[in-house]
Amino acid sequence: MNNNGFVEFSKSVTLVSPEILTTKSPYTEEQLRQLFRMFDRDGNGYITTAELAHSMAKLGHALTATELTRMIKEADTNGDGWINFQEFS
Repeated sequence: MNNNGFVEFSKSVTLVSPEILTTKSPYTEEQLRQLFRMFDRDGNGYITTAELAHSMAKLGHALTATELTRMIKEADTNGDGWINFQEFS
């Protein structure tokens, strides 16, 4: 959590795999895609708020609707309301 009491998307990725946020990721694109697919439950190429909620809860990090919305907003650089692979990686 940051100073405002919310978990940011980058922090949630750290919970799943801390090395992803290093300057030079030790992961290949395929490994990142596999991690993305863990969150993209329906396989449509986007992570929705519901998918993020499910995945985070499954990892033992249940989040409020406000936290989830803020995480999506932080990662969603094109403003479509979802996280695509480019935004994820």
